[in-house]
Amino acid sequence: MFTSYVQAVMLAILLSLFGFGFGWIISVIAVQMVERRDVLDSIRQVIAQRARLETAFEHRRETLRGQFADLERAIVAGSKRRQTMEKQLIDVKTSGDVLVRLVGDENADYECFLARIGNRYVSSRGDVDQKHAFIDSSWASPQIVEIWAPSMGEARSLLEKRYPPAFGYTVHHLSAVEPEDLPKLLV
Repeated sequence: MFTSYVQAVMLAILLSLFGFGFGWIISVIAVQMVERRDVLDSIRQVIAQRARLETAFEHRRETLRGQFADLERAIVAGSKRRQTMEKQLIDVKTSGDVLVRLVGDENADYECFLARIGNRYVSSRGDVDQKHAFIDSSWASPQIVEIWAPSMGEARSLLEKRYPPAFGYTVHHLSAVEPEDLPKLLV
């Protein structure tokens, strides 16, 4: 009885080895037949072409990611600027009637300077009823001027071009300010 089990196990092992060998031989023959075909060359070309495309797509994907990151930063900066401007608008609406003269273009790259300017010809006139021929009577008291320039020297230069000292304009105060602080300073 033991011998019949041993024979059955041996037969099973032999059959499995024979099946494995037969399968291995079939797979080797199939691989050789596929490699001999011309189709294999076209498949290799397609794989190489798709590998190049994949590399190009990855490069484009990284480029677009960088551009999207730049656009996101611009959107965030724009929304912050919008919030600041809305806050300034609310502050201006609630601050009353303050006349502020503007010199230069408001630009995100430029600094904001605030100046108080008067005119000595208008303020020195003793006759209140008599008006100056060329200069408005509002210049009798110092006026607020907002200057946008890259530096303090450039701000002073722009200010003197717009309000020349030869016509009696004098700068009482000039300082750099943050744009979001302007409404608080003008009240």
